[in-house]
Amino acid sequence: MAIFPRPSSPRAAWRDLRDVVVAPRKHKMVFAALSLAFPALIFIGMAQQAKVDEEWVPPTIIYVKQWPASRTAAEARAQQAKDLPAERAAKKARDDAAEAQRQAYRRLADKMGIDVDKQRK
Repeated sequence: MAIFPRPSSPRAAWRDLRDVVVAPRKHKMVFAALSLAFPALIFIGMAQQAKVDEEWVPPTIIYVKQWPASRTAAEARAQQAKDLPAERAAKKARDDAAEAQRQAYRRLADKMGIDVDKQRK
């Protein structure tokens, strides 16, 4: 009883490999090299990506203020009036940052020759 099925004995596999290597068919060698190179490139790329050592940034925790259930609507409105300037300043800062990012992308698109206004329509 053979370990390998009949067509794939080690001796037959060795003869087949020898015939492929010795035969004057260079295109087969090119394809064999390419079939080994592409998985090797993928493996090397994955290994390089795994080496990236990013510094851990702790998560941002947002605490919510606790208010007593007995708080009146007038107290809530007074607190909202106090918080309104800070909220507006934060919103303006976010909007300014978004506009700066938008302008940076627009400059990049202009350098690349892309008409952003035409693509939006």
